[in-house]
Amino acid sequence: MRSDERETAAEPSEGRRTSRRRTSRASRSSESGGGSHWSLRLSTPRAGGPSGALPPPSPRSASLPPSLWSLPALRVLCADRNAIAELGAEVETVPSHPHPIVTREGETVEQPVGDMLRLVKRPQAPVRVLLTGHMDTVFGADHPFQSEKFLDDDTLNAPGAADMKGGLLVMLNALKAIENSSLADRIGDEVLINADEEIGSIGSAHMLTEAAKRAQFACVYEPALADGTLAGARKGSGNFAAVIRGKSAHAGREHHLGRNAIAAAADFITGIDKLSGQREGLTVNVARLDGGGPNNVVPDLAVVRFNVRLEQPEDSDWLLQKANAL
Repeated sequence: MRSDERETAAEPSEGRRTSRRRTSRASRSSESGGGSHWSLRLSTPRAGGPSGALPPPSPRSASLPPSLWSLPALRVLCADRNAIAELGAEVETVPSHPHPIVTREGETVEQPVGDMLRLVKRPQAPVRVLLTGHMDTVFGADHPFQSEKFLDDDTLNAPGAADMKGGLLVMLNALKAIENSSLADRIGDEVLINADEEIGSIGSAHMLTEAAKRAQFACVYEPALADGTLAGARKGSGNFAAVIRGKSAHAGREHHLGRNAIAAAADFITGIDKLSGQREGLTVNVARLDGGGPNNVVPDLAVVRFNVRLEQPEDSDWLLQKANAL
C-alpha cells in the first residue's frame, strides 16, 4: 500500500572528499566505564596555566547546549602559555549557519550550531596553507562518557581525545614549526576549527569552501587509520530523511480508508537498501524509522533516516534520482 504523499527532505550533509594527515597515536581503552573508547597518547606535557587568549564566545554561542558549544574546551586545550597567541595570528570566532533537521513530526526546523574558530597568519604570502579540524565529538551531552582522566603520564582518555583534540595539538605544533622555519615568511596559514563536523559540517561548509579557494593545499587533522597509515581521501557522506505521509483511519471499522505510512516506509526502506553496491563504493545505511502510534489507528506519518557514502561526486545525482523514484 502506498501513502498519499511522499516527500524526501535532506538533513543536509555535503558530500566531501578530503585529504588528512596522521595526527596522533591512539589506542583502545575501556577505562572510561562507558565501553571501549579511543585514548590519546601525548608527546607533550599536560597543558596548564591560564586560559589561552581567545576571543570570548558570542552570546548566541554561549546560550547553546554544551554539546554544541566547545570553545571552552578548546581554551583548555590551548591553555599552555597562550599557545595560540604566541603564533601571532589574527584570531576570531565566526558564527556558523543553522543546521536544518527533520523532526519526528516530519517538519524541517533549524538547529543552532556552535561558532567556528579562525586563525589567519600572513594572508599575502605566496604559499597559502589551509589547516582544518573540529571541536565537537560524537558523544552528546546526555552520554555517560563525559569526563577525562590520564591513564598514565602520557595517555589521556576523554571524549574526543583522538577525534580530534589530538589532531588539534598536532596542528598547533605544526604551526609552531612553520613559525620557527626559515621559510616562514613565504608561508601564509589559515586555520578553521568548526563545531559541527560530526553532523556533516553544514553550518560551516560556506567558510570551508571559501578558505579552500584561497589555499594551494590543505591538511585535515583527523586521526590516522588504526595501523597508523595516512588517509589520503575518504568517501563523501550525506544524511537524509524521507518523510512519508499517509492517511489516518480506524484500524477496525475504516481500515480500508487509511493509507499506512509505515507500510509505505517498509517498501521505501527495502528499495533504498538495495542501492548499496550498485555504484562502486556506494553504500546506504538505513539507521532509524520514526512514526506510528496506537495499534488501532492506521499510521499517517513515517520518517526514514538513512546515510549514504560514495566515492564519486556524480553518484550523488544518481542516488537522489533513484531515491525520489522510490
